[in-house]
Amino acid sequence: MGIANIRKELNKHDKDGLIDLIEYLYKNDKYAKEYLNFYINPNEAELFSRYKTKVYEAFFPKKGHKIRLAQGKKAIAAFKKFDTAKDLLADLMLCYAETGIVCVYHYGHVSEAFNKSITGVYRQALTLMQEEHILDNFAERAEKTLKDSKDVGWGLYDDLLLIYTEFYA
Repeated sequence: MGIANIRKELNKHDKDGLIDLIEYLYKNDKYAKEYLNFYINPNEAELFSRYKTKVYEAFFPKKGHKIRLAQGKKAIAAFKKFDTAKDLLADLMLCYAETGIVCVYHYGHVSEAFNKSITGVYRQALTLMQEEHILDNFAERAEKTLKDSKDVGWGLYDDLLLIYTEFYA
């Protein structure tokens, strides 16, 4: 069903019916609840803090020791849907790469897939920064992320260096 069909169906309802539908979504869908809360009170700093914690917990879960890269990426994708300031999205992506490197120092080398995930999100972050003309705002952190990966091994530093030099020649 497309947006045109949704509009057509929604136009059939009166105001009270639409309010009932929104209340139902709010009560029964976690993402809808979070989105509506943000829509009513758009506190980007609080939202960013919450999603930064989700990214951190993907690498350092409260329970157990299993790294959940997909959860970290899912947090970034969900944050993106709120259409916040692009510098916050770039910041969150860079947090993913930074936290991943800290994770390697904590647990030791994880896997090649882990490295690809870190480098992929690092590239996405720098690409977004370039598109938004904010590379200079993140230059120090992007370089620190690169330097922090130097002793990790398994080619992570080399991969990040290639990406870094594409954006910061």
